Amino acid sequence: MDSERDFYLNGRHVRINGVEKHQDTAEIYNAVKDEDINRDFELIDEIGANAVRLSHYQHPQHIICKR
Repeated sequence: MDSERDFYLNGRHVRINGVEKHQDTAEIYNAVKDEDINRDFELIDEIGANAVRLSHYQHPQHIICKR
């Protein structure tokens, strides 16, 4: 990582396109199911994000093992 040269991984320039992920879903709030998590990651993939920052609280193991 270099403020002048951007981010490089294994010698290749990588543009980081990231999102913030909270654990909540409409109408059920943070009682999310694996299907809700899968749908969220499908949407994240759809917008072309290659980085995800999880919010400040504990997330289910399904999120950690997702990638």
